[in-house]
Amino acid sequence: MELGFASIGAVGFLSFWNRDYWLPFIITKFIFGWAAGCTHILHMVERNNFSPSNTGIILYWNFLFPLVMIVLSLLNRRPKNQSAG
Repeated sequence: MELGFASIGAVGFLSFWNRDYWLPFIITKFIFGWAAGCTHILHMVERNNFSPSNTGIILYWNFLFPLVMIVLSLLNRRPKNQSAG
């Protein structure tokens, strides 16, 4: 799990200055978030783990945050021929 945080952190750090890294960051966050969410569901089903750190807002956040990032990215896109001024 720490490797996931490291990779997301590195790509996210680079995307702060360069918009070209936004898409890789969103893809990385989407894969990591959904994999973590599926792991939480697996723990609920197989291990009967319904602790607050495994369910609730954590579970919803794993699935919803990447979707929100995709929507915001699509809304933020500009046409290629639009001038800056």
